[in-house]
Amino acid sequence: MSHTATARTIVGLGAAVALGAALSGCSMLGIEQGEEEGESVFTLAVGDCTDTSDSSEELSTLPKIPCDEPHTDEVYLSFEMEDDDWPGDDAIQAAAEEKCLAEFDSFAGIGYDDSVLDWWPMTPTQAGWEDASLSDREVLCLIYDTSTETVSESLEGAAR
Repeated sequence: MSHTATARTIVGLGAAVALGAALSGCSMLGIEQGEEEGESVFTLAVGDCTDTSDSSEELSTLPKIPCDEPHTDEVYLSFEMEDDDWPGDDAIQAAAEEKCLAEFDSFAGIGYDDSVLDWWPMTPTQAGWEDASLSDREVLCLIYDTSTETVSESLEGAAR
């Protein structure tokens, strides 16, 4: 990828198997800059809906889609890592698992273990973290419905 400093890595923790099946066997997602239309991943915020169905390992752009139109994912939590130095992928994934799971139930309106909904984290790359112009520390938690390819509503309070 030519612009890794402007990309984010997205890795599915518990969602990797289910999301991977929905994404033609991919367990990680990504889009190289310029491959598709969309807005910078750095503009995604809580409440935004998007479509990651054509993604692979790293991405820099994603479309923002109104939640009442077909989409695959919805941002339900955003948090900043507080480390100064790159903590490593494992530490970022552990923080994502702790924080994303802690907020899943209240956002979805149902316990994670009882839900058909799942989640995955979009995390900073090491290059984005260490690039002084980006200082990317943001982790986004995205929710999706494992029982269908797309939804046309917000999953907030879906209780399924």
